[in-house]
Amino acid sequence: MMLNNNKLRRVRLKVNALATKIFPSALILMYHRVIHPPTDRQKLCVSPEKFDAQMEILSSNFHLISLDDLVTGLARHSVEKRSCVVTFDDGYMDNYTHARPILEKYDVPSTVFVASKYLGVNREFWWDELDRLILSKKLLPEEISIKLNGKSTHWSVINQPVEDSWNVQSNVAANESSGRKSFTKEKIYIDLCRLFQNKEAEQIDDAIAQLREITGDIGAPRPENIAMNEEQVLSLHKGGLIEIGAHTQYHSNLAELSHEKQKIEIEGGKHDLENLLGCAVNNFSYPFGTLEHFTNHTARLVRNAGFQCALSTYPGNVSRLCNRFNMPRRVIRDWDGETFERKLSKFYS
Repeated sequence: MMLNNNKLRRVRLKVNALATKIFPSALILMYHRVIHPPTDRQKLCVSPEKFDAQMEILSSNFHLISLDDLVTGLARHSVEKRSCVVTFDDGYMDNYTHARPILEKYDVPSTVFVASKYLGVNREFWWDELDRLILSKKLLPEEISIKLNGKSTHWSVINQPVEDSWNVQSNVAANESSGRKSFTKEKIYIDLCRLFQNKEAEQIDDAIAQLREITGDIGAPRPENIAMNEEQVLSLHKGGLIEIGAHTQYHSNLAELSHEKQKIEIEGGKHDLENLLGCAVNNFSYPFGTLEHFTNHTARLVRNAGFQCALSTYPGNVSRLCNRFNMPRRVIRDWDGETFERKLSKFYS
């Protein structure tokens, strides 16, 4: 049934893609971070200078609207040509410190989707903590072994330096040495990311605690990698230009959870944010966001929770035939202005 559901959703996305060639279409752009990071293994960061250039291009050449306005237009079967919506996932602090001033400079409405249980917590998102525990260590123990959900996983470590340019899109292979398989830090990091992405928050926390002990790390987060606190989220909301959306409580892979736990993550994140903001939170984005990370049942839970739309990470434009609970987005990278303009031209064409 899951396979059939995924096939059906892919068909619907293809129908939407065809509709964008007939009807006016809008773009929803997906950002995560605006910062100069020491490392950017997941390619989530856009530098403040390049983000400034991108927002200047958008404000001068496109019809910038809020996500609420786009959803209203879709309900009326009306989407204005060259419409564009800016969104951010996760709720990193640099959305407040670096992105906000630039958004206000160019009067760009946007939505920041927040994982509510990370707010005001002095910890890194797990993929950033893995970077610190694995990739950023000069030396790892010769063996790494963790137990997750009763199952042990082992790696023999090759302690070679990690190249600054390396990211998770790079090809990394295990090495054979004297008939024994050993693993680079990069390969171990990728393996752990894939392993964690399919686990619940409590299981990930337990595995992270094991890795801290193995690597001798005291668990001190890097300040640049933490999420906003509640006061900062409230300040964004009160400013009026930036809307707050929900992104579950713990940034969980919803497809791996029971129906009841999905409901808790979806409704709990909405409830946490509404208590903080004192108003309805209408928009949602799926953590990770590909078709493998949420199901048709997940989309129904989002609808039943009272959201008006849900955003995926599936690439595409938004037409009036778009399913409001599986809306595609375009991922934006650390592109200079010229590259950004070229990409937008390609997206709209």
